[in-house]
Amino acid sequence: MIRVITMFFFLLIIGCSGKKKVPAGILPPRQMETVLWDMIRADEFLRDYALKDTSLEDTLERIRLYERVFRINKTTREQFDTSFSWYRKNPVLLKEMLDTLYARNQVNQEQLYKPAEPDSSTRPGFRKKIMKPE
Repeated sequence: MIRVITMFFFLLIIGCSGKKKVPAGILPPRQMETVLWDMIRADEFLRDYALKDTSLEDTLERIRLYERVFRINKTTREQFDTSFSWYRKNPVLLKEMLDTLYARNQVNQEQLYKPAEPDSSTRPGFRKKIMKPE
């Protein structure tokens, strides 16, 4: 009985210790992150700019933008769908990927709302040179 329990814990430790390998045909984590990031940005573009034009259809514009994202990232919708399904079945890897995307968004937000550096002419102690006409 002790051998069975020991073997169980050994297999559990080995199974949980290594990162899960991504099988062939599945987008690697970095590429999947990039595709997801671009898709999120495409959705934001649609929401904030494109759909304010009432002549555009939401679904058709979204499909066009997603196809463009797939083309830019050299992948297909089918490969993305297969990969996303695989990552959903592997929540540890999906969580790491989504955490990375969240951190990337935080950095972008901080840069976007960072106060502008003052112009050199407004710095204390800076005196403008007055050019004398020759």
